[in-house]
Amino acid sequence: MAYTMPQKQGIAYLGVAVAIAIIFGGAFYFLSANRVAAPETPAPVTAPASAKEIIFTGSHESGFEGYVSRVLYALKYDPGIFSVSSSSLADRAISIREKGSGKIHTVGFFYNGGAGFANPRELWENHPYCADCAETTNTVSIARASDMLTFANAKEGWLVFSNPFGFAVIKLEKPAGIAEKVIETLWLHSEEASAPEKTSLKLYFTNEAVCPDATCENVVSVTRLVPKTAKVATVAIEELLKGPTKEELADGYVMNIPAGSKLNSLTIQNGEARADFNAQTQSGGGSASMRYRTEQIRETLLQFPTVKSVRLSVDGETEGIFQP
Repeated sequence: MAYTMPQKQGIAYLGVAVAIAIIFGGAFYFLSANRVAAPETPAPVTAPASAKEIIFTGSHESGFEGYVSRVLYALKYDPGIFSVSSSSLADRAISIREKGSGKIHTVGFFYNGGAGFANPRELWENHPYCADCAETTNTVSIARASDMLTFANAKEGWLVFSNPFGFAVIKLEKPAGIAEKVIETLWLHSEEASAPEKTSLKLYFTNEAVCPDATCENVVSVTRLVPKTAKVATVAIEELLKGPTKEELADGYVMNIPAGSKLNSLTIQNGEARADFNAQTQSGGGSASMRYRTEQIRETLLQFPTVKSVRLSVDGETEGIFQP
């Protein structure tokens, strides 16, 4: 016999069903209306494929005759496998180090405003990046690098391609399989940067054209333009330690301070400039060389009106320094 539900009991069940539907429907609406939006993908590099990966960003500036350009860059890497750092040096603006093997891969930038190379091949043929590298088939895909050329020898591989800044020059130590995956995430964007305000400095060297033998005790100045800074005396000594430029060398200017010399500290108190250098600054050389070294430093510092005298030291020592 079929069972017939009493009318009152059926109405009760129907009411319960409607109530449950209202509760669940309201909850679904609340969650939908108040859910947290997913974070936007960081532009321009896509979000990391895994929680381990992070995005590294930075910029590099270079210029020619007052025109300054900036390249913005970003790439994605796993910090458990790599460490990534940036540098102001154009040939290794980005360094990618493999923690396991210690291999270091670099991304450099060549500003083309002055040289005017037509394409990556012309750059490669005119710069000795790798004398024994031969052109190879490209296996790396980088966005907007359609003119990329690849070169390699047994130890390293090179990728060269153009962008509005000039050229990107990438060096990979072999084997570079996992590093290539990082390089493929590289994103570049170039833009004009405002030219920094410049200030002129005098740097002092000896000059063989003016003083052809060791009897001349005078040092001769050259003028350099550097970005304006509050620490102008420190910048002057740092520029001095770089030595003469190619053009200055051609004009006979000579550096007597040895390569590897470093300014430890520089302070100016009551008109006295106190400059401390590393031990390399006084290494090697005879009496004439030592005299020229100290004169180069002193005259470079005495150009500033706040400096009336100069006291030199080497690793904190002021006695017995700069002796042949």
